[in-house]
Amino acid sequence: MSYCSNCGGRLNDNGICPNCGGMSEANVKPAQMEDSDVLACVKAFFSESPLKGVEKAARTRSAAVWVTFGSLFIVSASAMSLGAFGTLSSGFFREVCGSRIASVIENASGSSGKTILSFGTLTVHSAIMAIIVMILLTVITEIAFIHATEKPSPSQALNISAFSLLPLSVAMLLSIPVALISSSLGIMLCMIGIIASAVCYYFGIQKASPFKRSPFLTLLCSTVVAAVILALCSNCLAMLFFG
Repeated sequence: MSYCSNCGGRLNDNGICPNCGGMSEANVKPAQMEDSDVLACVKAFFSESPLKGVEKAARTRSAAVWVTFGSLFIVSASAMSLGAFGTLSSGFFREVCGSRIASVIENASGSSGKTILSFGTLTVHSAIMAIIVMILLTVITEIAFIHATEKPSPSQALNISAFSLLPLSVAMLLSIPVALISSSLGIMLCMIGIIASAVCYYFGIQKASPFKRSPFLTLLCSTVVAAVILALCSNCLAMLFFG
């Protein structure tokens, strides 16, 4: 019979204390391991090199990695909605998201109700686009692994896709205050984030498993198709949300 380390109460069959809600060590350790996987990837990314962080993400099966960094990417994309109202006058958001969306925000500036509605609509639009990007990237990853000698698990594919977007997530967040100073610098920062994420992504693919032949051509063709699909989705969503 096991007892709670917090209050000394007897644990139930599921290893949970009915008195204080404490868990047995067997239940606590898996959660601690998942947390350490996420922290290990972040630490390697910032303290060693970004490629080391991607390598750790590619070699772990912890779902906590893709959930954490996938959520960060969605939040970062949505946060650019907040920057839209501050940087629209500088032309940054018009260049990034197109004139249709920018016009909707401009027309909403005279009414607080319209502004709140436009802000909410734009946030949802940005979050959906971020989710579509992650789905397409994961599909491309699975296609690339066709040439792998040992196909990695779906969780590893998700980890590579989500963690490789970390540079872009950071760049999007930084571009909001930077664009207030210069729209060109804001756009340039986003472009640097895209390039850095692309490098991390390809490196992560290579580290996840040995390949019979280079996956570069497969990735290139898949990326072109995914870009077309993303453009169509973006246009359809813009028409749906902004008319």
